[in-house]
Amino acid sequence: MEGISYKPMYKVRPYFVIRKVKLPDCMYLLRSLHKLPSLTGDEEDYKRALDNLEYRQQVIFSRIKEIQETVIKTAQNVGLSQGELQELTESYVPKGNPIDIVITCPPTSPPYSLLGLYPFINKSIPTCIKTHVHSSAIGKVSKELLASFSSCESVITQAKLKITIIWKEDVNDSDPSMILTPNKQIPVSGIANICRFLSRRFCPEIYESFDPKISAQVDTWLDSLSLSYIHGNAKEKGAVLRRMNSSLGSAEFLTGNTLTLADVVLFCVLGNEKGIKIGGNVKKWMKHCHNVTPLASVSCFYLNE
Repeated sequence: MEGISYKPMYKVRPYFVIRKVKLPDCMYLLRSLHKLPSLTGDEEDYKRALDNLEYRQQVIFSRIKEIQETVIKTAQNVGLSQGELQELTESYVPKGNPIDIVITCPPTSPPYSLLGLYPFINKSIPTCIKTHVHSSAIGKVSKELLASFSSCESVITQAKLKITIIWKEDVNDSDPSMILTPNKQIPVSGIANICRFLSRRFCPEIYESFDPKISAQVDTWLDSLSLSYIHGNAKEKGAVLRRMNSSLGSAEFLTGNTLTLADVVLFCVLGNEKGIKIGGNVKKWMKHCHNVTPLASVSCFYLNE
């Protein structure tokens, strides 16, 4: 019995051959949605999109210019002088209750640009600027700083625009923030955007009343201030100052030979910053701005020598 071998009763061939299978690295293998042609080196698509954007911008500028020309022509037909037309279109002065605007800012980032903008706003609408120190900033606001903004106070009962500056420490936000309507809590963040809003509404003669090309240049300077200078490093700040020095080499002001919102805002920011190195053209521009009638009334600037 020991030498007998047994054969299996049934012999079945395998249905498939087991081979080494390469397993996927992820659960779902999808094509990346971020690798779009315009972002991965397809310069043709990128140039086409940029050209379309520039064309749309030119169409908008042309339309704005046509509207301005139509308004001027209509004013002439009805017998309005240029001064009367500007008085009707430059600002909105409320007839009822005064406008209340609240601006919160840390003591380390004072809204100096409001000091330069105040004479232009007050010329259009009686304005009162008040200050209040929040409990988080007690002892952190200098007397000189409080005195600078107190100099802009006018008779409260006659003011049609009331701006309240609240000095407040906020660990999550280092920029000034404006609340247009306190009961609705609508914020406008950043000194450049705050000045844009105030100028657009109360003193457009230094901002939106210009040719659209100049207004675009004003926005470019304000963006450079906000993005590259206030929030930039030393290299980025130096680049902004060099660009200013180069631009002012062939012009009286930043956008040409007329004072604009860009000059007011940047002059106030640079004029109150110590220890910066500026070029000769910028120094000349700062002294020239300080001699301009609306800005000469503000005496809190540290002119860089």
